[in-house]
Amino acid sequence: TTAYDCDENAECVAVDKCDDVECRTSLDVRIHNVWYDLSGWRKAHPAGSHWIDWYDGRDATEVMDAFHSEKARNMYQRLPRSDPKVVAQLEAEAEPDSEATKNFRELRRQLEEDGGGER
Repeated sequence: TTAYDCDENAECVAVDKCDDVECRTSLDVRIHNVWYDLSGWRKAHPAGSHWIDWYDGRDATEVMDAFHSEKARNMYQRLPRSDPKVVAQLEAEAEPDSEATKNFRELRRQLEEDGGGER
């Protein structure tokens, strides 16, 4: 598994693999049905690493859309994707999206598309 180190602009570089004793090797968060390895980003996150840590293995779509600027919402897509083997395990363990969540995301998408989601 590759580890990553990222700066405040989500510019990431691969670094030597380490074990869980020395450092965290994977911190996986799902945003819009894509898993990202945020292990390198956690220390650069402006609001603190504890927020990233809390979402490890969870979906952060709503918090990304609701509490982040347009710049941040464009930036996360540059972060490294999670290892496919890890993704398979996470998908097997993660809670599926509820119908309410799916409907809310579609409503948000429509509002933003219509200009109603401007900040």
